Amino acid sequence: MKPNPFQYLDPVRPEAFVGRWPLVKGLDLNLRLEGGNSHAFIAGRRCGKSSVLATVGHLLRQASADAADWEAWPIPFDIKSGEFAAAGEVFARLLYETVRRIDVNARRRPADAWPHPIRLEAPWFADLAGASALNLQGFEDCLDYILRQLEADGHQVRLVFLIDEIDDTLDKPWTEGLFNNLRSLVNASELKSQIRLVFAGSHRFLDQVSRRGSPLWNVLKLHYLEPFDESGFTELMRRAPEHKPELAAAVWQESGGHPFVAQYFLHHLYSDDQGLAGKTLAQVTALAGKFISEQIHDLEGWAQGVDLGGFHAYSVLAGANDWIEERDILRAINNPELNIKRGLLALCYHGLAVHDDGWAHYRRAGDLFRTWFLDHGPAFLASRKVAEPVIGQMVQISGETVIVGSHAQVQQDQLSVGNITDANGIAIGRESSAEVKGKNAPEAPSGP
Repeated sequence: MKPNPFQYLDPVRPEAFVGRWPLVKGLDLNLRLEGGNSHAFIAGRRCGKSSVLATVGHLLRQASADAADWEAWPIPFDIKSGEFAAAGEVFARLLYETVRRIDVNARRRPADAWPHPIRLEAPWFADLAGASALNLQGFEDCLDYILRQLEADGHQVRLVFLIDEIDDTLDKPWTEGLFNNLRSLVNASELKSQIRLVFAGSHRFLDQVSRRGSPLWNVLKLHYLEPFDESGFTELMRRAPEHKPELAAAVWQESGGHPFVAQYFLHHLYSDDQGLAGKTLAQVTALAGKFISEQIHDLEGWAQGVDLGGFHAYSVLAGANDWIEERDILRAINNPELNIKRGLLALCYHGLAVHDDGWAHYRRAGDLFRTWFLDHGPAFLASRKVAEPVIGQMVQISGETVIVGSHAQVQQDQLSVGNITDANGIAIGRESSAEVKGKNAPEAPSGP
């Protein structure tokens, strides 16, 4: 009996990682170079942040054949692993995670510990390492001591802190102080060449450190995680090669390459005795309905994450299958009060849209979110007392008819493009969401 190779609830293990190898390999090398950066991954929920972070750590622990300046060693740290009442408690936990990976006398050394443990025996260090909170100076002193001991043991080491769920530190009384201290650590301290930070966060982290002008933002290289492209999706499908090309095409059409959605479909389609063999398109369609009911919190989380600008932008993308130029999207929405550019960016790193190389053209990714958007989007917005995308005129974009405008609004009980009315209550269009979905389905990849 074969184990199911598709898992959608937990982060992907490095040995099962697909689709984003160029990104993680590039970071692996960058973090070993003298001029390498600190980094931040920005993505929506269930978009693969933790999987990318874990795979970067896995690569850093391998002996790299590439020319590099440092032996970089990862220190993973999940903010959700504790309750922190001050920035000093975060520093104390970071030190704890470092010590238990490096000290030969650590009480509980994890599997990802430094392979050449050393003795950290200075009395003053033991006092600080046992403290429940540390200021930046104490944290730096401890890291300096550890790095000097490693150097004496023959290793030029750079510590790379892989910090997951950074959003959990936001909106605290000590958030700004923590970010300022972290920035100082990698940019102004005596250890600045030997410490790097890699964060995984969502739009909330992006908003807080950019809109409020945090100096931490100036020392981070950003990476927006996006859906798999066709080659990444094909790589995923190779885990279960016994399938028909049309099944892969149907899963691609629904998921648009969103890693969580694709894994959800494939996990439920897979059976231990047959794999994906014999599975039908009808089963894919049924799973789309199951996902919308079962994973409603994820769908609403993505909707909340793209905010109002993203919702307006998606109302244009939902009506077309072809690429749409950004200026045409702006013209269609025609609302200078909305930050549509930010909304388009959010749609991409939530896995709901894709962009071209120049970020000048956009296209929706897959059918699943579009189905939810047409059937439940207006009610979702109304329940949160957020202004809805206004819809009231017909415009032509890339040969597709898109219903947009500046006067009428989508009503809560209007469930499809065909039910949208203008400002005078006159119906515009007559196609059901299912009919439009069939006409505008994205082109599927060829079979793996």
